[in-house]
Amino acid sequence: MQALWLMLPAYIANASAVKVGGGTPMDFGKVLKDGRRVLGPGKTWRGFLLGGLAGTVGGALLHVLAPGAGGAMTDFGAGWAWLPTVAGLAWGALLGDAVKSFVKRRVGKERGAPWWGPDQLDFVLGAWSVAFLAGAGWEALGLGPNPLLGALTLPVAVIALVVTPMLHLGTNWLGHRYGQKEVPW
Repeated sequence: MQALWLMLPAYIANASAVKVGGGTPMDFGKVLKDGRRVLGPGKTWRGFLLGGLAGTVGGALLHVLAPGAGGAMTDFGAGWAWLPTVAGLAWGALLGDAVKSFVKRRVGKERGAPWWGPDQLDFVLGAWSVAFLAGAGWEALGLGPNPLLGALTLPVAVIALVVTPMLHLGTNWLGHRYGQKEVPW
């Protein structure tokens, strides 16, 4: 359960970006020398900003609810340490997805084409990377230890890496079934 709790800001951001996205693409329609878009039309500034905000607000709510779980769930860090942690998880998830889109275009995969593994874990690795860096900055400023290091234990990481692809495929299938996604993967 701790693994899902820890990943919820990233999950919320990832799902929200799909739901609220649209508008100006993050790559502004630019095409590289290989003839492919930098990211593609599915990565928009509105999805990035509002999805990241939704994940951060969701993480703030989890931080408030954590004490009621009797210490069973992380509060994302003492004092204000929760803020860079949940913001890092939320916006990191979206950055991880954007980096994967960039790489996906470079290896010749079209938007919507399945890419098993990277499609399911890109946002997890992005979330952890940015949250770790945000926590390292927090620690470097002398504000306390890196909160992610206390919450992301090896068992939690393994569970998140195993469960996330199943959740991702399941929610994408539902999103496709109800017209929110073009493809079921």
